Amino acid sequence: MSESCSADGGCSTCSFGQRLASLNEGSGEEWPVVLVRFRETSRTRFFAPGGVSARVNDWVVVETGKGEEAGKVIATGQQVRAAIFAGPLKPIQRLAEPHEVTLVEQLEGEAKRAMRAFREQIRIHRLDMKPIRAEFSFDAKRLTFYYAAENRVDFRELVRDLAKHFGVRIDLRQVGARDEARLIGGVGKCGRSLCCSSWLQTYPSVTVKQAKEQDLPLNPTKISGVCGRLLCCLSYENEQYTRMKRALPRLGQFVPTPQGTGKVIGIQTLKGRVVVYIEGSGVADFAADELGEPQQPARPAPPPREGTQPGEMRRARIESAPRPIAAAPPPAPVSEELIPAETTLEEEADGTAAAKRPRRRSRRGGRRGGKGAGGVAGGSGGDTEG
Repeated sequence: MSESCSADGGCSTCSFGQRLASLNEGSGEEWPVVLVRFRETSRTRFFAPGGVSARVNDWVVVETGKGEEAGKVIATGQQVRAAIFAGPLKPIQRLAEPHEVTLVEQLEGEAKRAMRAFREQIRIHRLDMKPIRAEFSFDAKRLTFYYAAENRVDFRELVRDLAKHFGVRIDLRQVGARDEARLIGGVGKCGRSLCCSSWLQTYPSVTVKQAKEQDLPLNPTKISGVCGRLLCCLSYENEQYTRMKRALPRLGQFVPTPQGTGKVIGIQTLKGRVVVYIEGSGVADFAADELGEPQQPARPAPPPREGTQPGEMRRARIESAPRPIAAAPPPAPVSEELIPAETTLEEEADGTAAAKRPRRRSRRGGRRGGKGAGGVAGGSGGDTEG
């Protein structure tokens, strides 16, 4: 593996060998695999060795979704469980001929010159695009340009001009921030080449919760990579941190120690040690197996009111409890005496019915002459008319 690292310019293939070993955890059928990288900063792919005895740094020709491609072997002689693959692996077709290796190197140089023409055409068409990378296919019949853009771009005129300029089929592909870092390459915070451009097969799911689980500062500049997203390496040891923290008490809990019961104020997860503050003794550092089971602090009882006993307080709470609302009594029956009697024709004729009827208040207001006598006169006038 060291030979491969020196040939590839310090890539992380040594750690990738350890990754392959982790894939073999468990039981099941194992397949021999060969790891091939097609370009310096492209993703790696698994292939079956077939009948070809390829060694590290050998160029081989394989069949992909784009047709025949030539790549370099960066790991071989590995056994990987078949359960991690979606189906059977494609075999290596043959070793690349010397002239084919020379052709690949020439196409890499042509792709760099094509990038200059791509930038110039973007400037001429005034498109909001950021050119990333250009790649020629193995048969030099297709040229693929990768670009980044915030919004959708209408590049139909651009494709026509590029096809006239290069005389081959043109493909334009928009990529995100992570793919941009993978295609360009670079060095991470650890000082090594980016995982996505050296050995990482797929992007893992990374969340801020994983950074909290590992007690990392939630500073975007500390936990973000060159792509501006969360570091992919946060997911590498997250499972180990979660498993180790299960055997440790949480911050703020009270635990019995050889020096007495104290409060947990710090945790060293990887060392398996706990920092405890003990009243009267100060701060002490203990191993996790030296501590007892965490204790929950008892809640203090509320202080009694002045001049009352605990029994009286309980009785007062019971008496002060809201009483249930009683149902409203049914309405009382109306007495027959309150029902007005019907008037007869004789009473209407002699005017006695008018005396029995209740007097209605006039709805007409007083005259504009003012209140007082005018208002009273208006009211009496209304009553007389009634």
